[in-house]
Amino acid sequence: MHNESKIKNAPQTCRLCLALTTTSFSLIGNNGASGMLEALTSLKILPSDEISTVMCLKCCLNLKLAFTIQQNMLRAEHRFQERISTLIKQESVKSELEDNSEYLCDVCGKNCPSRDHLGKHKRAVHVQAPCPVCGKLFKPATIKRHMEEVHETLPQDKYRCDICGSEKSTKRRLELHKSNVHGVRNCPICNKKIQGTLLKEHVLEHDPPNPELADVVKKLLEDHDCEICGKKYSSRILLKHHKYSVHLKGKCPICGKEFKKGNLKTHIARHEVEKAPSSSKYVCDICGKNKFSQADLTKHKYNVHVRSECPVCKKTISQTNLKRHIERHNDPQTVCELCGISVLQQDLRYHMNNVHSLQRYKCGFCDKVFKGKSSKVAHEKRDHLGEADFTCDTCGKRFFKNVNLKKHIESTHLKMRPHICEFCKVGFSSKFALITHRRQHTNERPFKCEFCGEGFRQKVSLKSHLKSQHDVEEELNCECKECGKKFASSAALISHGRIH
Repeated sequence: MHNESKIKNAPQTCRLCLALTTTSFSLIGNNGASGMLEALTSLKILPSDEISTVMCLKCCLNLKLAFTIQQNMLRAEHRFQERISTLIKQESVKSELEDNSEYLCDVCGKNCPSRDHLGKHKRAVHVQAPCPVCGKLFKPATIKRHMEEVHETLPQDKYRCDICGSEKSTKRRLELHKSNVHGVRNCPICNKKIQGTLLKEHVLEHDPPNPELADVVKKLLEDHDCEICGKKYSSRILLKHHKYSVHLKGKCPICGKEFKKGNLKTHIARHEVEKAPSSSKYVCDICGKNKFSQADLTKHKYNVHVRSECPVCKKTISQTNLKRHIERHNDPQTVCELCGISVLQQDLRYHMNNVHSLQRYKCGFCDKVFKGKSSKVAHEKRDHLGEADFTCDTCGKRFFKNVNLKKHIESTHLKMRPHICEFCKVGFSSKFALITHRRQHTNERPFKCEFCGEGFRQKVSLKSHLKSQHDVEEELNCECKECGKKFASSAALISHGRIH
């Protein structure tokens, strides 16, 4: 009877740490726990075991975390071995080519049949030119596409008139310029050869033409107006080209950006690829994002995952934000004329739109009004729809933003403490926690009681003081629909809702 009682109570004992638990997770179900445990320790849990086959919550989280770390290490080792194998093959091929070819590229090892082919290969593949707008380096063959897609312009110095030096945005415009300005055309009345720019003036010197040439002269002398913007052009060809290059644009239905019709299709295709499942051909092995092409993937890795040190403040910043970050150090302060606050010059427009703009966005579910559209959408997802799209694989906790999920994993499961106190060298998971801790050293007390003037390091301490010493309590306006408990803020209500 005594032995039977032990076996009966065993399922409430954690098999991994032998602690008694009221919240248990099976080690033999379809949740993958048995496979994780066997992969880590070679320990097999069988349904026929006459001892506990469950684990507690703490062991469940630790098991998932340990398995995740192990798999990440194995995947990294696999990629490392693949790269080593690729390098060995490249060295082998390079050595073979060096033995058999006089025209070998000293950069990538490509075997070229002649000196001319080698020179063309180097210019097309390895020579890089800076973008005149942002300064990034590109191959000559791709710089035009970069400027057109990113900066919505073209390399101006590529289309310079060799006669007068004027610059045109496209090759076609340069050809039309040469034809109309520097080219020679026949006068329709006297058939004399006249330079293009002087032809109209020459025709006007003639007496009125005979009826047979009247229509020809009329077309030559008339200006061709763009009905959209009112610009005048001397020929229908120039007007047609103007309409195509300036007005024939389409709007992306996803992000609202405008592109030329041909570029719009490529732009929309990029959106579709980024929403595709992770089995896409071009997937970032760091963050899992899908990209449209290998060039886009390389650009994404460089801009997002390669970080450089700011020469001013020594912070490590992603390549996308580094230039703007450095500019902020040199950006002068300006004063808002409406409220008198000092802001950086580049932030003034955002300040005016966010603080002084009269445009407001009303929540579709309640009466709350927001200054920004993104704030309204975030509120609806968080407080009304509960659309927390990002889930932690380790503990199952859900988040509304990917950045919050990343912070949760780093601070809770990986125990990362990147924010170091300069006084005692203790690390903290967030900047907010460090600021709060630092007040212990500086004795800063920013939260003042309005009744007695006493200061506190944290807002929660001030609330407790108001309640105990002055009998002041916060208004509890947010009520839980499940149990009826009330809270002072929607954030506290959401945190409470996780227990249901």
